[in-house]
Amino acid sequence: MQDLTPYYTRKRKCNSNNSLLAIWIANMGSSFFGGMTNLDGLAKSTTNRLAGAYTKFSVLIIGCVVTFFTFNTHALEYLPKFALAVIMIFTGWKMIEGLVHVTHHGPYAMILAILCGVLVFMVGIFEGLLIAMAVHGIVHYMVYANLDKMPGREIVKRYIDDLKKNGGDVS
Repeated sequence: MQDLTPYYTRKRKCNSNNSLLAIWIANMGSSFFGGMTNLDGLAKSTTNRLAGAYTKFSVLIIGCVVTFFTFNTHALEYLPKFALAVIMIFTGWKMIEGLVHVTHHGPYAMILAILCGVLVFMVGIFEGLLIAMAVHGIVHYMVYANLDKMPGREIVKRYIDDLKKNGGDVS
């Protein structure tokens, strides 16, 4: 008999490096042909989870659907426009909900998130994220240099140590 225990209670380990390698290869290929890159599978995974999927097999199914529509663009004409509108509204709502979550980290995080969103919209996803990261690094450097009177080398070392310890959350 098949085990119908939900995925999150199965305690199975997943090697994230495999996902990162696949995303890296896909982004390199997409960039080479002038396409749009993908940051990670978080959006797809969240959508799948909300739809009731429990395993990563659902991401494979989505990949097959996207591949089908890539090679059969004429089939897109058969999709109802109201269904696409509902998807866009739902996606926008989830993005706004994500911004509300950012407010729990304080006004600086909110300002940085809005700046990042505007930059991504204006100059592109890769360039916008790089500029936002540079702005955050400069602000981080200035705060420690002016308030704590730390030397530059110590600030950079502390920033990198915080990245390692907190997994990227250096707020």
